[in-house]
Amino acid sequence: MTAWVKQQKDVNLQWHHLPLDFHGSAAVREAKLVECAGKLGGAPAFWQTIDQVFEQTRSNGQGFNGHLDVNGINHQDLGACTVNDKQIALHISQQAEEAIKTGITAAPTVITRDNTTGRTIKLEGPADDVLLLFAIDWLAQEGG
Repeated sequence: MTAWVKQQKDVNLQWHHLPLDFHGSAAVREAKLVECAGKLGGAPAFWQTIDQVFEQTRSNGQGFNGHLDVNGINHQDLGACTVNDKQIALHISQQAEEAIKTGITAAPTVITRDNTTGRTIKLEGPADDVLLLFAIDWLAQEGG
């Protein structure tokens, strides 16, 4: 999805974590890895870590299985951040609570929003470029 978003001049992507309970502590740890990478290396490191975690996760609560290779990030610093940074842990917890309050209970879920009208459409499950374009077109037609 990130590759598709990069190709669209009028589309932006905002990420929210929702580590589901049935994925256990592995999902929380992966969310911490992503946030810490972003804190240590900025947006490029954040998105690079998202890609690597999704490529290497074993799903169903088994967690990340591998070694992250994120440009400019020291592995010891990343590990220390995931264990010690309470702000990041709080941020992830707050995002999960916010998602549940707004009716998001599945991952992935994509909320497509027309920033001009404020109208939204919720897509649960994997969304490919065709589905995303359909959602954007639908919002544009409904708004017009």
